[in-house]
Amino acid sequence: VESDLAEGEATSGVLADYKLNQLALILRGKETPEIKAAWSKVRQQTLRTYLMYDIEGLIDQVDARINKYGLLLGISKYTPGPQAKFEVNVLNGSSSPAEFDGSNFQLVDRKGNAYKPASSLGAFKKKDMVAKGEESKTGAVIFKLPAGAEPDYLELQVDNQVTRKYLP
Repeated sequence: VESDLAEGEATSGVLADYKLNQLALILRGKETPEIKAAWSKVRQQTLRTYLMYDIEGLIDQVDARINKYGLLLGISKYTPGPQAKFEVNVLNGSSSPAEFDGSNFQLVDRKGNAYKPASSLGAFKKKDMVAKGEESKTGAVIFKLPAGAEPDYLELQVDNQVTRKYLP
């Protein structure tokens, strides 16, 4: 994972993320301090990146338990704090169009508490249809968090699809 991150290729963070996901499956989710530190580095590098593992030539065989999301999130800007703000684009890698707005997002903290957006801006203010293989316009969601809440991931739920973007 460290060597993948140091490689500097556009897909190196994606490959490092995939390898850590494989390790998480082997270890049944048990994380050591070293694995947590590696996840943080990888997630920092891939925050803006759509984690699509089936890029041709990247990995010989992709595990379906890892490569299961049709909608992919790229966070172009994250402002942490009691009013956490996320500027996001969504890539529709599914087999059909996807319609959503800011209300389809939630933020989950490290204790498992979920928060709905306090407000939505830009492209996420109203429902928008994103065609198969297309990218949404940039939208923003803002969450009001209680003191001490540590965000873990941003989640998007559209119909039966749920996708997550884990934070560093």
